[in-house]
Amino acid sequence: MPLVDAGDVRLYVEEQGDGEPLLLIMGVGAQMTLWPAGFVELLVERGFRVIRFDNRDVGLSEQLDHIPPPSLTQMVRARYTPWRPASVAYDLHDMARDAVGVLDALGLPDAHVVGVSMGGMIAHLCAIEHASRVRTLTSIMSAPGDALSTTGDPRVMATLLSLRPTNAEEAGQARVKLAHAFNPGKLPLDEALIASLGAADYRRNSNPAGFARQFGAIMATAPRRAGLRTVRCPTHVIHGTHDPMIPVRGGRQTAQLVPGATLQLIDRMGHSLHPATWDEIVDGIVGCTQRWSD
Repeated sequence: MPLVDAGDVRLYVEEQGDGEPLLLIMGVGAQMTLWPAGFVELLVERGFRVIRFDNRDVGLSEQLDHIPPPSLTQMVRARYTPWRPASVAYDLHDMARDAVGVLDALGLPDAHVVGVSMGGMIAHLCAIEHASRVRTLTSIMSAPGDALSTTGDPRVMATLLSLRPTNAEEAGQARVKLAHAFNPGKLPLDEALIASLGAADYRRNSNPAGFARQFGAIMATAPRRAGLRTVRCPTHVIHGTHDPMIPVRGGRQTAQLVPGATLQLIDRMGHSLHPATWDEIVDGIVGCTQRWSD
């Protein structure tokens, strides 16, 4: 599918399957290809029309390179001193409007919405601010947005921020390094496959400035605790017991805030969609969507 107009930006969108529409929203700096092909196929087999898209500033979607990215100092200040906001290109509210804009472009009045990490935060805002467009909400490895619920192992954050590959081979090795950092539960890793996917993503697009702008959007967006209490659609929260990036308390707190939300903790799962967890995650998503049908 070509780029679609999604409000203020043009976004690259792909669809697969038929049935009830299911919108997948990916995390910070990550292209839609980080939704594994096998994972998407499982959802298609369960009867969904799966919609993936590159968020603004990554992949094949519009890049906002005319706007300088915020510095790390500005991003930290935006989070910990909200009375001194940083100047950022956009925030997560804008990215939630992007997601709704994808539905508009496809002529869809609503969809089941699934977000991972930053994508979960965007999905929260879709359910809070665009409630009529969200059939169900599934929040994976995400959090309400306050510093306590989102602050994980600083060593993992340092690893994420330090990776600056300059070619496809380096990008593949960087993906392997990050996969290990995100996987303290020691689920088995196929390093060769991970490296090849990292290299392919680098060749598809590499935009460190876009990552920085997205990270700035996270840091500049206020916590969603009050808003999550207003969500009324069926909501399911999935989190790994060994997530070093967004600790499991982030998932617990999200589930506690949304009325009627269910919580699914996956043993040994870190901050990634590891193949060993796909069946459990898909079952959780399906269970949530069935609550809407009921």
